[in-house]
Amino acid sequence: MSSSSSRATSRFELPVRMEMPILLCPRCRAPVDRRISRTPKNTNRPFYVCSSEKGIKCFFVWVDVLLQTLMNQLLDEHEEWLPILPQTTRVSAIASAEETQGGARIDR
Repeated sequence: MSSSSSRATSRFELPVRMEMPILLCPRCRAPVDRRISRTPKNTNRPFYVCSSEKGIKCFFVWVDVLLQTLMNQLLDEHEEWLPILPQTTRVSAIASAEETQGGARIDR
């Protein structure tokens, strides 16, 4: 009986995870690819780039810069959340905003 139940559940296994484009290029609306920098200055630093033929000329943003920008926008728009956030979260968000240089670019 247990073998029949295991066979029955195996039919309902989820397929292999498929990646769905969450970000679209603001210029051409093509999906955005996540890549890893291999340059000496930014070794292993992840970034997003347009998947079209134009690639980096169309859209480029560092992942950490994008995340910090989104976090800052969220905190700006929802200041009422600040009192419920742990102090370390508030301090790191403010410090990161001050340290972050660069930003999203849609042309180079």
